[in-house]
Amino acid sequence: MRRADLAGQAQRLLAERFDTAPVVELTTVLGVGPDAHGVTFDASSRIQLHDAWKSDAR
Repeated sequence: MRRADLAGQAQRLLAERFDTAPVVELTTVLGVGPDAHGVTFDASSRIQLHDAWKSDAR
C-alpha cells in the first residue's frame, strides 16, 4: 500500500475506536533585561538559571 493509503486507514481506525493521542504544548513567556546574563533553556524549553547572573544597572 502507498503511504497515503496507510495513513488514511490508520485515521479511520482511530476515529472508529475513539482512541486518543494526547498532545501537549508547553508555553512559557519570560522577560529578560539587558542586565541578565547566562540565562539558558534546556531541550524542553525550561529555564536554566545555574550560570545566570545580573550585572549592575547602567
